[in-house]
Amino acid sequence: MKTPPLPMESVVAELEGTLVKNPDPFSYFMLVAFEASGLIRFALLLLFWPVIRVLDLLGMEDAGLRLTVFIAVAGLRMSEIESVARAVLPKFYMDDLSMDGWRVFSQYDKKVVVTKTPRVMVERFVKEHLRADEVLGSELVVNRFGFATGLVRDVGLASGRVAKLFGDEKPSLGMGRSNSSNSFMSICKEQCHIPYTSMHQFDGQRDLIHPIPVIFHDGRLVKRPTPATALLILLWTPIGVALAIIRMSIGVVLPMWAIPYVIAIFGARGWKGLDPVFYFMNPRPVYEVTFLNQLPAEATCSAGKSPHDVANYVQRLLAATLGFECTNFTRKDKYRLLAGNDGTVSHHKNNSLLRYNLHVLRRERPI
Repeated sequence: MKTPPLPMESVVAELEGTLVKNPDPFSYFMLVAFEASGLIRFALLLLFWPVIRVLDLLGMEDAGLRLTVFIAVAGLRMSEIESVARAVLPKFYMDDLSMDGWRVFSQYDKKVVVTKTPRVMVERFVKEHLRADEVLGSELVVNRFGFATGLVRDVGLASGRVAKLFGDEKPSLGMGRSNSSNSFMSICKEQCHIPYTSMHQFDGQRDLIHPIPVIFHDGRLVKRPTPATALLILLWTPIGVALAIIRMSIGVVLPMWAIPYVIAIFGARGWKGLDPVFYFMNPRPVYEVTFLNQLPAEATCSAGKSPHDVANYVQRLLAATLGFECTNFTRKDKYRLLAGNDGTVSHHKNNSLLRYNLHVLRRERPI
């Protein structure tokens, strides 16, 4: 049994097919196309999937990647791509994380991840949740106005970039697929391929350092849009829109007492309100309502508790009922993670908006 590595031992691991199970990053580009642009770009990228797949089968993976990147991000603001990488992609990467690969990767002191995906898409997840020190991936070309051109550079240069990063030293371990096109494995002292043998496993649950969990997620898709899943989404969308319109129309036109009886005809059950269109596009939307007990008198403001203490107590009750775990994150932390800001508007902007509104009001004339 191999002993745990000494401090400062290093590992270089491939992301696709090693740290995450799926070797094909196509579905993550589909997420970027959908969340940062919309359904049209999402459908266009899926339309080109057969071409991309043929290029991969012909050994032209770099050309397939460049085509995928161009369709997915050309014309998008870089800030939009970064927002998706920050608020959406980590959840799907974490769902696809290979725990066998993580067990080996987490044992080393210096961790480097190599990916063929643009660095901006994976850096947040790899550094924040896998505790990696460096990410070596391709780079998106951005124009001076902050828009992605759809071009990508530094594709297929993993070996040279790893060698430059480590200088005269060699990485202690290289993790990757045996059939991968990445050539950085040859410069590592030891190579590790899937499936991992016992010499790369460290016994005892105490040795396993768990990845940092994903707390906040702001995506609109529940499942990762593989080509098959994406096709189902697109085929269902026209039916879903029509179904949503019918359901919302019923909620507006009919009296409240008739809604539970009529709405069941269209696949819904239970008392419904006017929820957003995406909710009503589900085949069988269902509400489950749980009534909590009244707050005890000693936990209210009338007993001397501050509003903050009462609010925190209520949040703990809600979390326990929903099966969530409380964290130390604040509202500002949530906004920093999801939106890249603290959720506030500067005083200067507030004053400017107020002056503009007053100016408009003064110009209005009574009828």
